[in-house]
Amino acid sequence: NIIIFAHRLIPRKNGVIFAKAARRFLAGHPDWRVLIRGEGPDENEIKKILLHEIKNGQVSVGYVADLPSELRRSRIFVSLIVPDNYPSQSVVEAMICGNALLLSDSGLSREKFFDKNGIVTSINEDNIVENLNYLISNSESLSEMCAKSAFLAERRFSQIAYLRHLFQLYSESGFSVNAAALEQIEQQVSTRRDILLRSSV
Repeated sequence: NIIIFAHRLIPRKNGVIFAKAARRFLAGHPDWRVLIRGEGPDENEIKKILLHEIKNGQVSVGYVADLPSELRRSRIFVSLIVPDNYPSQSVVEAMICGNALLLSDSGLSREKFFDKNGIVTSINEDNIVENLNYLISNSESLSEMCAKSAFLAERRFSQIAYLRHLFQLYSESGFSVNAAALEQIEQQVSTRRDILLRSSV
């Protein structure tokens, strides 16, 4: 049971507020862990807030080179970016790896990242704790959100989705679009992806 917060540790990413909320959440849920990944000027303050939890192994803070390997083991990804979580690459990676989302209700976050795969929150310590408790309250529902995130990522942010979007733009602009060529490219991308997935297992 792992929650990940992975961003530059700077004020507008709100890592300090999350650290305070995480401390309260973990006090009631000793079976959960929190990983705060990144570097920046707020790192020392975050470590001070979570000193006890770091010592007892519930929390780890700092940069890691291989974030995807941790995202594949986590269940919830938190992002509290101001003014907008979109187009955060870490949120997309978390979705690809099958994480339910807890994002700040800002900018295009709802429109771009959500469809029954998590919830939005105000950037308020009490509300963040409340929403984390809600997400873990039903294990079956949380698993469904995780699966939905991976599904949405494939539909909205995959290489194939991007190619289809480009071909649509060309078509709408009056250029001739070769449907057979698009299908062939999609097949090549799918083959490469399958090879990468097998090699990472």
